Amino acid sequence: MNEFLKQYLDLIITQYSDKSKARSEIEIIIKNSYVLFAFLKLFKVEFDLDTATGDRLDILGRIVGITRIVEEGLAKSYFGWKNGISLSPRTFDQAPLFNIFGSSPYTPTELSDSQMRFFIRAKAIKNSTVAYLSHDEKSDLQFAIQYLFRSKAIMLDNYNMSMSIYIDDIIPTGDIILLLGQNLIPKPQGVRILLKKIQPANTFGFASNPLSKTFGQGKFAQLIFIPEI
Repeated sequence: MNEFLKQYLDLIITQYSDKSKARSEIEIIIKNSYVLFAFLKLFKVEFDLDTATGDRLDILGRIVGITRIVEEGLAKSYFGWKNGISLSPRTFDQAPLFNIFGSSPYTPTELSDSQMRFFIRAKAIKNSTVAYLSHDEKSDLQFAIQYLFRSKAIMLDNYNMSMSIYIDDIIPTGDIILLLGQNLIPKPQGVRILLKKIQPANTFGFASNPLSKTFGQGKFAQLIFIPEI
């Protein structure tokens, strides 16, 4: 505040610099201006997507069309076996058997602040991405995917009307599935998307990829099953 006030007092012309009333009037004006200045400065921080929390994120979400409540966003828990296809298998005393004639296998979920940031970023990216894997401007699919997953993913064209996205295992599978459920992965019209989770330093591959591991050393990439989107 003092530095802000001093900058303006130093601008007073010589004939008024020693006039106490003139200085007092200017101080009152500047102090009121500082309140507005501080508010606007705080506004920028409070609504920065990387630092915003709570209702500020809710406001940013409304701007791009994202709400905290995701209908059918969380898979219900059912009986299952370890290493089965279920993401969260439970034992007999913890969850019921899956019933194909029952209600929806999904239930609404509420996004946390970190998930809200992820969803808002995804929606903003999808609204501005062009349908090219690589493009001169920073609006192509490759840039979008790498920006969305913070350089923890890469997209490849399979040349068969499908694209594969390889995602670092550090990204939670649940967040990816929520993203897919809301159709927030940018892609060209009519192109199928395959997502595979990998461990960058420990994934099986062939000699053409010097970073891959051989049999007995590397683990296979995990394919996340996705309906046609």
